[in-house]
Amino acid sequence: IYLNARDDGKALAAIERILLIRPAAVGELRDRGMLLARTGRVGEAIADLENYLSSAPEAPDARRVRNMIERLGREAN
Repeated sequence: IYLNARDDGKALAAIERILLIRPAAVGELRDRGMLLARTGRVGEAIADLENYLSSAPEAPDARRVRNMIERLGREAN
């Protein structure tokens, strides 16, 4: 709900709560990484997205996530 409403603060808080309860929820890890990227927290975003790919290397969106990590890395430098 919060992601669709573009309420980044509430969305991040909701994802954090989910990950506290279900730390293995890799989809939430990916979503948090993307949200962190959107809010300018690039280093944290890259870490979450890399952890997502480590946990789900064959995920259907793996290529898109790898591309995002590369783009974020270029932007950070």
